[in-house]
Amino acid sequence: MRKDTGIPTLFIVGPGEFAPDNGEDGAGRLAGLTRKGYDLLKVDDGYLSPKAAQWFMTHAGGTPDGFRSVDGPPQTRIHTVNALRVAVVFFPPLPQGVDDPTPEMVRDALSAGRKARSGADLVIGVSAWGSLNERDMLPRCEGVFDILFGSGTGSAFDGTVDGVAPGVLWARPERDGKGVNVVEVLALPQPGQPNDWVPGITIATRYIMLSDTVAHDPAMEAVIGSVPPVTAE
Repeated sequence: MRKDTGIPTLFIVGPGEFAPDNGEDGAGRLAGLTRKGYDLLKVDDGYLSPKAAQWFMTHAGGTPDGFRSVDGPPQTRIHTVNALRVAVVFFPPLPQGVDDPTPEMVRDALSAGRKARSGADLVIGVSAWGSLNERDMLPRCEGVFDILFGSGTGSAFDGTVDGVAPGVLWARPERDGKGVNVVEVLALPQPGQPNDWVPGITIATRYIMLSDTVAHDPAMEAVIGSVPPVTAE
């Protein structure tokens, strides 16, 4: 996952990653240490809710490197990875207390994906809408998004190609940062041609749980080890 491996990578962090997204740490007790930790991760593109962005700005003097606040319409960023242009489209967050995106939100996300496709070799969508909404949206993602990373309510899985959308790899991480989805693109979709992903041939996926079996990073341990004791707010 780190850029120093010599393998071209794009490290994306989806929504719902930080304490204020769950209504926690309103006093910002851990904001500074959280920012330091995520700076060490060298994130290429990270999703910040308006609450999380304000939390970092107020209590940590700025947001972690590579992150952007997402509010209102979908937001697109183009990354150059080994001379390839990869578009990452962050879907807008659901309003508080709302379980489903509006038809306008879905249309806007698809429109952003189509616009990005004209200038990119690969288009990735990042949803904050939950697995049921993502599953319903899959057929409409065909020909728009090559990869869809989900988040929110629903189960985690390494990646699947559904018959209703053979050109879309759909993957979902565990909640609370418990694991990492790794997607390897083995053969890019051909311009102007329908894309049908073939797992193990044109695309490969795996899911890594962040357990004690993962080698520890001393620099990260130095930050995490400095977390103060928990006290009631």
